[in-house]
Amino acid sequence: MLEFEGDAIYITKADAENHIFKNSISLQIDYAKLGIPEKEPSDPEQRRQMVAKAKSLKSLTKKYVLIEGVFDKNTRGHLGLSSGSINVTRIAHFSEKKSRKFHQ
Repeated sequence: MLEFEGDAIYITKADAENHIFKNSISLQIDYAKLGIPEKEPSDPEQRRQMVAKAKSLKSLTKKYVLIEGVFDKNTRGHLGLSSGSINVTRIAHFSEKKSRKFHQ
């Protein structure tokens, strides 16, 4: 789930729906590295690209995703409720079709 102070992945859908934080891993996302700057750009083309990237990232909420990064057992997310965190370097939609091609 991607949301303010709550970016996390959960073991199951039920864990996410019921906010079972112990069964989650917090996602530490550097949005600027993903092309989403803190301040809105003044250039219209840069703004359009930023909005497109933000929508793309938001579209991953409640989807299967591929996450690359470094796991940190000591950083436990917002209020220390998660079981650890991943310092995300890449996040993308995970496709069942692509997965099948990879395993063949």
